[in-house]
Amino acid sequence: MKQVKLILIFLLCSAAIHSYGQGKTTLTRIPKNYKTFQIGAIGSIDMCYRTYENKQREASIDNLITSRNEGEMMKFGYHAGLGLCINASENFGMEIGVVYSNRGYETKLMNYIYTVPQPGAPIQGRSIYNYNFIDVPIKGNFFVGKGKVRFYGSIGVTTNVLISQNETFVKKYDDGRTEREVFQTNNNFEKVIFSASVAAGIDIKFNKYLNLRLAPNFSHSIGRFQEGPLSMYLWTAGFGANFYYGWY
Repeated sequence: MKQVKLILIFLLCSAAIHSYGQGKTTLTRIPKNYKTFQIGAIGSIDMCYRTYENKQREASIDNLITSRNEGEMMKFGYHAGLGLCINASENFGMEIGVVYSNRGYETKLMNYIYTVPQPGAPIQGRSIYNYNFIDVPIKGNFFVGKGKVRFYGSIGVTTNVLISQNETFVKKYDDGRTEREVFQTNNNFEKVIFSASVAAGIDIKFNKYLNLRLAPNFSHSIGRFQEGPLSMYLWTAGFGANFYYGWY
């Protein structure tokens, strides 16, 4: 009889253990709604210009600034490169990149007046000042909303390293011809400056790997690009399209 009781207790314990194993909760990893890492191609078409500063507050410098503002205008520029994003959540991430950028400004078209007729000489001309940089942007990215299209914004600081500068002289002739001459320049500009940047637009999610970000952007140098009585800062305003591939 004692043996029968032991067998019954053993069977009951076995059934309890089996039942516990069947009812045990299994932990399942909830899939993320974002990718931790993204690498992308960065591109933007920009309007480029400069801001002058009268560092010594002299009236003659004010007159020079007024004269140059009347004779100079924005030019087209661009920037293109690669970016790496590290996202902490679906609403915030950090990004660093390496970008080539073209900045500067140009003069307005001027009419040439000759005291003595010069057959074959240009009748109009203008100059385009190009400053080419390697940029290293570091910025924070913010996302708001759900679904495939979300609001996107960013703010950051960029290190701008000047690698070359030139002047393109555009000449127009009375027979309709236009000629361009490019001259390398060596003006005493700062070789490294810093810029603050901001952008706001939309992030479009095509699938779980690919995203497209479309956003107007603005950048203004923090430090002076040219030191002196007439100091100069560079800025750009453009529209960017950035394409990213994400993983993990």
